[in-house]
Amino acid sequence: MTTRQAVLASVVDSSHIALGNSSKKKKVLNETELALRREENARKRKNLSEKRLEDEKLETINRLLKKQTRPRTKRTGGEEGDVPDGSSGGSDRPKPAQGPVVPMFKWVSTSIFVPATGSSATPQPAPSTVSASSNGGIADNSPLERRMQFYLAIPVAFLPLEDQTIPTPVPLPETRPPATCAVSGCVNPQKYRLVRDWKIGACGMAHLKVLEGMI
Repeated sequence: MTTRQAVLASVVDSSHIALGNSSKKKKVLNETELALRREENARKRKNLSEKRLEDEKLETINRLLKKQTRPRTKRTGGEEGDVPDGSSGGSDRPKPAQGPVVPMFKWVSTSIFVPATGSSATPQPAPSTVSASSNGGIADNSPLERRMQFYLAIPVAFLPLEDQTIPTPVPLPETRPPATCAVSGCVNPQKYRLVRDWKIGACGMAHLKVLEGMI
């Protein structure tokens, strides 16, 4: 029974009955509590905005995946998804006809370093390739020249019928490894050669004198 009904049912005059104030007064907040409430409201708004952006991103990804899945399902004849009769299962655009396979030519160009023209496996003393040192040694200045090589791969369909055998590739010229010092235990590159034997050389004047003493 409400307060009004109790008053009406009683014999006491209703003017002497004071109804309770059911309305609550708004709590007065200080500056700290107001700052905390503002921070909480800002955090809620930020979380709500991030959630909305995440939902939009997922919706966009799902929409793109559906667009990619529909043409693939149409090409495979419904293997990836059951398409009911009468429905296209994808876009209504006609599938483009596949054109003929076009033969491709391959062009390759490269550069290699080979011994200069006129040089041999056993160098001979020449003014342009060697220079005499003050102690009888010869400096190894064998020149190398840079050459360009070109390759053109032609499809078999463009070759005559009698020339359809695969040609043997031309072997590349072998490059000599750099010569090292002839003194036992020394792996430095060779700079000087003995006058008595051009096949033997040393990395410096000290080792060159050692080799001259051995011979």
